[in-house]
Amino acid sequence: MDINATLFGQIITFLGLLYLLNRYLYEPVNNALEERRKRVEKGIEDGEKGEELLKTAEAENKKIIEKANEDARLIIEKASKRAA
Repeated sequence: MDINATLFGQIITFLGLLYLLNRYLYEPVNNALEERRKRVEKGIEDGEKGEELLKTAEAENKKIIEKANEDARLIIEKASKRAA
């Protein structure tokens, strides 16, 4: 097995290819994936916040409906007393 100048040329070419692939392919793809991961995490956080807001709004709505039903019951009782 002879080691000649073409082997060194191939090594240099291979290392150059590795550098170019790393600089122009791996880093941009890795950055894009990182940005996507951040957007997904933000979306999940926003969804959880929205779910919490929905739960509090539902609880408030339930309280308002219960109060309205109680007020309506009192009005009906007063009206029944006046009618009698």
